[in-house]
Amino acid sequence: MFYEIYPTLKNYNNAEKYSLCTEIKNAYLNLLKYMALANKVRSKRKVYLEEADGYLQHCKTLNDLSFQIEEINDGFHKNIDRKLSGIGRMLGGWIKKS
Repeated sequence: MFYEIYPTLKNYNNAEKYSLCTEIKNAYLNLLKYMALANKVRSKRKVYLEEADGYLQHCKTLNDLSFQIEEINDGFHKNIDRKLSGIGRMLGGWIKKS
């Protein structure tokens, strides 16, 4: 999903490229990082999953913000929201299992 979002960041207006785009990149990369850590470090799995869930919520907020300020269109917003919701369901199941 990161590879889908990353190219669209180039289309953001110049005022947002250095603040919002950086925040979006960091949020998605941190989400990936904590999911990878949860997968490998069993002793801290629940902590890492909860961190990943926090970053997932942050990604959803940034997606909504990008739509509200009209940096992304409705179709792209809904597509990303659907994918983030799917990740959320998987994370929720993983957290319950841990």
